Amino acid sequence: MIFGVILNRLTVVLGLAFLFGWKEEKRKLEGKTIKIASTFVLVVLFAILTPSFFAASTTAQSGDEGLVRMSRWVAILLALGCIIYSLFNLKTHPKFHENVDHGYIAELGRIGSIVVLTIVVALMCGAGWFLAGSFETVSQRWGLTYGFLSFIIIPTVINAIDMTETVRLMNQMPTKSNIIISGLLRSIIEMCLFTGPFLVLLAWIMNKPLGFDAYPFEGGVTFISALIVHFIMADARSNWLLGGLIIFLYSILGVAFFFQPDL
Repeated sequence: MIFGVILNRLTVVLGLAFLFGWKEEKRKLEGKTIKIASTFVLVVLFAILTPSFFAASTTAQSGDEGLVRMSRWVAILLALGCIIYSLFNLKTHPKFHENVDHGYIAELGRIGSIVVLTIVVALMCGAGWFLAGSFETVSQRWGLTYGFLSFIIIPTVINAIDMTETVRLMNQMPTKSNIIISGLLRSIIEMCLFTGPFLVLLAWIMNKPLGFDAYPFEGGVTFISALIVHFIMADARSNWLLGGLIIFLYSILGVAFFFQPDL
């Protein structure tokens, strides 16, 4: 499901930001922050997809065993990469790590913000547990495949707040568009460098066979989507048409996942 969330943020959230958050006819994406972030997305995404590509090129039994072993080593390397990435942002190049002030901390205070964040995380964990447990029921009742649920429906629900918040910030703070887009890309990087490796290493400690597992079609479309977004960012300019094209891309993938049979 993590690949579905990444794909959704790369296409839907970013596409909506360009489509509805771009007031000017054509706006330049200034600075090196976005280019560095988009390049980093490609690198870390390729890293977590490599075990899946490896498993797809071998026999079923040896591929499954090799995927888990390789995923554990990749998780260790990504954890080291997370440390390096943190040093880059916080120590050596702090100017590349800018944030948009939402004003929530000033309104709620630090303690209030921590309490609200804790409640939200707890609710999200509960919702995730409920969604994971209802996969089979929803799939059978509505005739939806696991791929469509895990790559389209659930990631859209998870990223719903990101969609509305990104568009709102793009409209209210047009001069901060570069920081907003780079922040969106950083959230994807953090999922690849921290969330994924943490789950794999935690499962290793618990002696559970968990790896970075994605079918070739799912992994391929995710990486190609990241490559398309990278080219858009490298151009350093964007407009509402490019946002519409990104949404169009996701719509095509949605149709493909809808007709993809369960394997």
